[in-house]
Amino acid sequence: MDRISVLIGAGATFDLDAPTTDKLTEKVCKKRQHHYKGKSAILKSISNQLKEYYHPHKINFEHLIHAVEMLDTYRHGWNNPGNIKYKPPIIPFIKPRFTRYFKDNGIGLLVAKQDIIYTIADEVNRYDLKFRKHKKYDWYKDFWKKSDLTWDITTLNYDTTVEYSLDNVYEDGFEDSGDNYFRFNPLKLENPKKSTLAHLHGCINFGYPRNIRNKYAYEDTHEDIYKLKNYKDARQTWFGRSTNRTQASEETIIGPIITGLRKVEKLNTYPYIHYLYNFQKSLFKNKGLLIVGYGLGDLYLNQLMERVNRIHGENKRIVIITYYGKDYWTDDHRIIDFPETNDGYIFLAKAFVKESPLKGYKRENFINKEPIRSENGNVLVFLHGFKEAVQNHQDEIVGFLKS
Repeated sequence: MDRISVLIGAGATFDLDAPTTDKLTEKVCKKRQHHYKGKSAILKSISNQLKEYYHPHKINFEHLIHAVEMLDTYRHGWNNPGNIKYKPPIIPFIKPRFTRYFKDNGIGLLVAKQDIIYTIADEVNRYDLKFRKHKKYDWYKDFWKKSDLTWDITTLNYDTTVEYSLDNVYEDGFEDSGDNYFRFNPLKLENPKKSTLAHLHGCINFGYPRNIRNKYAYEDTHEDIYKLKNYKDARQTWFGRSTNRTQASEETIIGPIITGLRKVEKLNTYPYIHYLYNFQKSLFKNKGLLIVGYGLGDLYLNQLMERVNRIHGENKRIVIITYYGKDYWTDDHRIIDFPETNDGYIFLAKAFVKESPLKGYKRENFINKEPIRSENGNVLVFLHGFKEAVQNHQDEIVGFLKS
């Protein structure tokens, strides 16, 4: 049985009419925070400061949630509580300046966090529901369902398009409790006979069951995530709980939606910590790796995937499907600025076992929608999006991964 490791990023949903990261960020920044003190534009204020600081580079909602988490961390530290867990060691060296406004505005920061998470999740749910209704997305469903491969899928997206495409024939480690929630059991992922699915950065159907009190007090942790029947039920359970802190006394919001710039520290609970283990295990066991719509921006994932060379050597088969919409070329017409991050380029160079992996791929190759092929024949890169790759190269992709 051919099992293939899969990593799915936000770009995989581009052809499903999902909102872009830029659009989501814009929508979040426009949200005004409503609380008992009235209305305030906390997120707009924070985003303006971030834009000025990062210019000419763009910011996104991950920068926003990280900034809000750190502001709340500093707020607790400046207010000097008796509990040592609220005392980050950096606080004695930082004085409130722009952040003075937030020093006594815990409610405003709390609402800002909620607005970021709710806004993103509501938009994801909108296109998730649309996906289920329209036949124009059948190409996506058929790719996952009708190939003769068994997938070990790790998705960084919050939607349920993959599980719907697989007709719910997959293993995600959750088992029915007999009530209104599913509880995670890592043993279910040990030797699966069917495809597996792991929402490494959360899902809109994740949440916390109500009224179970201390039923699993000696087995589960306070931060463990459960799966609810639907988004409506899950959404109602997201807030009104204490917030996780790192060993450095810094706030890191672990929850149904994992975002921000400290994702690794947010994965130390079920099911996330086991999903990360499962992804690493699949890279060790499977020589085939399919990467779809992932911008190579999460360093910890890149570093895991870079080990494929060490494990599988010339037997590895890597397919990267992304969307490269830019038109940047060198004087000799070679593609540049892909991927956009230096860390991503390091991953690509290691995959190709070549210092300049894109050398020789020219503008006419791009215009003709030809994939990039490594010289050693074990890496394929498609630059025109998931839909184009599936509709015009599906047999080639599947055959390559099986070879």
